[in-house]
Amino acid sequence: MSLITEIILMDTYEKMHINLHDFLSDEADWNDEFWIFEESKLAHISNELNKIFNYSKNGITFTSIWNGDYIKSEQEVSIKQFIDIIKNNKIGTHIKYIIR
Repeated sequence: MSLITEIILMDTYEKMHINLHDFLSDEADWNDEFWIFEESKLAHISNELNKIFNYSKNGITFTSIWNGDYIKSEQEVSIKQFIDIIKNNKIGTHIKYIIR
């Protein structure tokens, strides 16, 4: 089993999968509220998400859930708010982010 990270471009509904599983720290637990990623990888994650967001005209959705798990809530945020979430290592384990 692994971490599945999916991004959907809201203008074309194109799905993209990125591998964040390898960036998880040893302390990460799918039962926690937030994923714990290696601190050294957070800047890379935020830069990649910002590039993908800028490619889309109408925003993106982002989910990062354990394979076989499910989304429990949605949260609408700006790209700046989402970058702050990443930089603070607070990506939710069961949240679908709608980023505009």
